[in-house]
Amino acid sequence: MTMQTWRTLTFVMGMALCGAVGAAAQDAPQAPRPGAPQPGPIGGEGLPANPNEVGRLFDAYALVQAQEQLGLGEDEFARFMPKFKTLIDARRRQLQERMRLMNGLVRLTRAATPDDAALREQLRRLDEHDASSMADVRKASDALTSLLTPLQLARFRVFEEQMERRKLDLMTRARQGLRRNQRVP
Repeated sequence: MTMQTWRTLTFVMGMALCGAVGAAAQDAPQAPRPGAPQPGPIGGEGLPANPNEVGRLFDAYALVQAQEQLGLGEDEFARFMPKFKTLIDARRRQLQERMRLMNGLVRLTRAATPDDAALREQLRRLDEHDASSMADVRKASDALTSLLTPLQLARFRVFEEQMERRKLDLMTRARQGLRRNQRVP
């Protein structure tokens, strides 16, 4: 790796760790119960037990791996990196807001006597969010893919699929670790 690649890698990982530390602080309980198990690594692999933190760290990993997988030169990577981060952020925002809206819908459907007007309003919000967030993700994706050659674009699509599978596996393991750590012996 060149010195520029190492600096980029260091910067990306530093940013990811800063975000992960902030997220962990927000997600952490204020005062743990005495004697309660504490979140920690999963399966001795050193993975954080917080799924949000795993996601952020994995996104940083994917960003660094993209340079190698797509065969991007230093200049190409410098243009690619902010656009890929924009795409990742757009997808994360879309997912988080959709989950928030779906949780609201679940609460409304569990009411003893569901309010039709509230259900319609929540469904409307969900539909609006889906439409607008898809447009945001598409815009970010188009900006990114416009930088790539056809070969790089094909590699990027394959790369994204592989990264998504790995991320789902890690997130599943992180959630399992949280459940294990939350059990009281």
